[in-house]
Amino acid sequence: ILPANWAAHRPGALEELDTAIRLSQNAVWLERIAPTAWMKALEPKDAQEIGTLKEIDAAWSRWLSVIGATEHTIEQWLAGRSWLDTWDESMSRWENDLAGTGLLQLHRHALLRKELRAIERAGGIDFANKLAHRAFPLAEAETVMRRGLALASLHERFAACDMKNFSDDAQNKLVSAFLENVREARKFAIQAGPARLLARRPFRTNSILGEVTALVRQIERKRAGMGLREISARYPEALLTFAPAFLMSPGSVAHILDAGSLKFDMVIFDEASRIRTAEAIGAMGRGKSVVIVGDTKQLPPANTVETAPRPKSAADSGEESILGAALDSCLPRLRLKWHYRSENEELIAFPNVRYYGGELAVLPSARRDVHTGITLRRINGKFLRGVDKTNPIEARALVDELIARLRDPARRDESLGVLCLNVPQRDLILDMLEGAGESLVRDAFAAPTGRRLFVKSFEHAQGEERDVILVSLVLSPDPATGALPPDCGPLGSKGGEQLLNVAVTRARKQMRLLSSFGPEHIDPMPVIPAGIKDLRDYLMFAASPGEAMPEAPLQGREHGILVQQLAEALQERGYVTQINVGHSAFRVDLAVKKPCEKGWRLAIMLDGPEWKSQLAVMDRDGVPFLLRDAMHWPAVARVWLPSWLRDRQEQLTKLVEQIESAPSNHRVARVSNS
Repeated sequence: ILPANWAAHRPGALEELDTAIRLSQNAVWLERIAPTAWMKALEPKDAQEIGTLKEIDAAWSRWLSVIGATEHTIEQWLAGRSWLDTWDESMSRWENDLAGTGLLQLHRHALLRKELRAIERAGGIDFANKLAHRAFPLAEAETVMRRGLALASLHERFAACDMKNFSDDAQNKLVSAFLENVREARKFAIQAGPARLLARRPFRTNSILGEVTALVRQIERKRAGMGLREISARYPEALLTFAPAFLMSPGSVAHILDAGSLKFDMVIFDEASRIRTAEAIGAMGRGKSVVIVGDTKQLPPANTVETAPRPKSAADSGEESILGAALDSCLPRLRLKWHYRSENEELIAFPNVRYYGGELAVLPSARRDVHTGITLRRINGKFLRGVDKTNPIEARALVDELIARLRDPARRDESLGVLCLNVPQRDLILDMLEGAGESLVRDAFAAPTGRRLFVKSFEHAQGEERDVILVSLVLSPDPATGALPPDCGPLGSKGGEQLLNVAVTRARKQMRLLSSFGPEHIDPMPVIPAGIKDLRDYLMFAASPGEAMPEAPLQGREHGILVQQLAEALQERGYVTQINVGHSAFRVDLAVKKPCEKGWRLAIMLDGPEWKSQLAVMDRDGVPFLLRDAMHWPAVARVWLPSWLRDRQEQLTKLVEQIESAPSNHRVARVSNS
């Protein structure tokens, strides 16, 4: 209802219009909630009555503002009754509150409404309504709110990520298909890679045909032909056409290939910690790009760790390796942390913690009841400290054990390697093996590359690996002092700890130590060389089957609620469980076995925070299959969070079936403890 003579062009017209609109809205509201009062308002009134109504309207508006009322809360207050009746009922309570506490209750109510409005604006209308009506104990309000937020987030993520129809069976098939494609791609790469490389090599008949013909003639000549250096200088394009990849040492590159002829797209240095910078520069200059691969915790360039003192030369000046020079130059760096060699986590646990800060990721073993990875056999041998520098008794014990392993049908398929602390002991063992006249020994030395028996000193072990490594530590205590002498061979020299690291990381299945001394014979004083101190600790670890293994820190790894719920549910069904099984950066989320069994039956992997943190698909979804295929876990299961949230009972039923059908772990153990 507009004022009389209202015109839009007059000053103050907009304010008058706003007032009229508000009054009309209030009239509609009053007619709806208090029709009796509305009818009275329509009766003719004098100016005083009209003024009183305006005061009531203004007071009521202020009142609603103070207590934070909304249309929704007013409807709750009315509860289907008329406005006047509800007002009369509430007025007595408000007057009592005013007289007794100075409107304390009203103040608290206003604060509550303020909090509830904030919750409503954030989308929690249902929660605010239940809180206002005390649908649950107020002490549980925070828990109810958090649960509601979690459920709301869950529903939102399910919808946003299209997880409503998630199927764990379909996901597992997708992962299996991916891994199968990876295997096929690797097979294809073996053929496709060289084929593409050859296809990119130039073969211009108008310019190279004569060079090819001349090169073929040189190759076919029986005598008086050119040397490789001259051939590389005269026929570089033809040579690279036929042989696009060269496998050479840096020294061979310098001696055989002409410096100004052959140019390569890429030069790769392997075991770069052993290559001096001066030796590498020539090969680097022949490439457009260089890849340097190595381990700073392994041996430095040759001759910097020696078995015995000898006169210093320029070659023994401790020059930096090309790996160290590359790191010092801040070249782009990629650190590889997965360790696949050891089939028993025990083999790598000590060096992982001692030398790599626990950062290596190692697949854990399913069987942890016996000390099968590292064993120590004490020999009553004597180190001859004169010219010989050997331990004949220990050498004979090692040769006898090696021959016994070759004769054992259960172990003869294992590849073997022998490591000796010094070169004289190596030579003595080689002489004993040759003098044994055993055909099995000759066959082992003649086996294919990678399985061939080797006998080497610690200094020459880098790059080797075998199923079983037999180690002769050679030394023995001084009869006069009962301790090892200060001169402990190469381990007591600078870099001795790197030498030990190389020696103890060569085995795939078992490291067998033969020693004429124990950790108690090594001086525990902190001033001893790092290599000797590490040897003492390593012997203590090898000699104590019941002791805990060195363990990498968990580095903030979260257990999560899911793994706790799984563990508790399986324990209620009578199974033994353990969370975070392993000693390295990689852990099995949950391992399960039956009571009184020695090995785990089932490894359970989850799509939790650790799974999410892996950058590569192969690390996330391929590694669980390696637990089964490489580490011989009887069974591996995946539990996906969407399936667990949708139907826990179904997931538990599947897990129980896998546990019961999996073979007992003692039937799949591959390593003998003899």
